[in-house]
Amino acid sequence: MLDFKDATGSAIMDIEELAKEVIIDEVHNLLLEMVQMYFTKYWRRLKGSNVTYIRQTIALLKALNKFMQSTTTDSNTWVVSVNEFLTLAHANHINVYKIDRYLRESKLGRKLNMFSG
Repeated sequence: MLDFKDATGSAIMDIEELAKEVIIDEVHNLLLEMVQMYFTKYWRRLKGSNVTYIRQTIALLKALNKFMQSTTTDSNTWVVSVNEFLTLAHANHINVYKIDRYLRESKLGRKLNMFSG
């Protein structure tokens, strides 16, 4: 296991923990970019309700991004409920259960695969 060391020689973080942190930090950015690219390309072909749900998904991902950037804790690990997260991220006007249902029924994840390569 590789360790990063500070100037005094103390281990700061092992490489596995750093990789996990980088992956979690970048996944929501990548997903936001892919949804925005999809929306930009296809928004004129979508029904009004689909446009609404995709815009709410983008707003939710932006709130997640802002929340992740602004949140710093001692342990870097903590658990919050969905409602608590939405309140802390100032996104409690978004119904995540409707978005979840929309994402499952529309299979948007499959459609975003073409933007990942």
